Amino acid sequence: MKYRKLGKGGPQCPRIVLGCMRIGDKPVEKTEALISAALDAGVNMFDHADIYAGGESERKFGEVVRNLKIPREKLILQSKCGIRPGMYDFSKEHIVGSAENSLKSIGAGTQIGDCAQVFQGMTLFLKRILRRRCAFQCNFICMDFK
Repeated sequence: MKYRKLGKGGPQCPRIVLGCMRIGDKPVEKTEALISAALDAGVNMFDHADIYAGGESERKFGEVVRNLKIPREKLILQSKCGIRPGMYDFSKEHIVGSAENSLKSIGAGTQIGDCAQVFQGMTLFLKRILRRRCAFQCNFICMDFK
């Protein structure tokens, strides 16, 4: 697996990230096999969003991590927030609440998330994150400029 540094002082991230959008409706055993195979291949970065399967994908990912006894420091967690079904919500309350709920669903408690993904056109969202970075519990902010 090839890796590259996240930001100037961040962790080495694999060039391939496992998206967890579709694990919410999969049996735990299949999800365990998927995550184990990813880790065996050197993929330790996992992409989430609080809306994936209504939060079930994050909850199931956390369950699998606990079942497999994967140490938190072995994982790089990326999540997106500010998205509601059919719309965006960039209010401070939704952004901070969404990030906190994602960490709880995954089972990271109040541990810090590694990366929040920001999409093109989300300048208000970015300003709020930069002003409230500590409250957002995030080490890095990734921009998507497509």
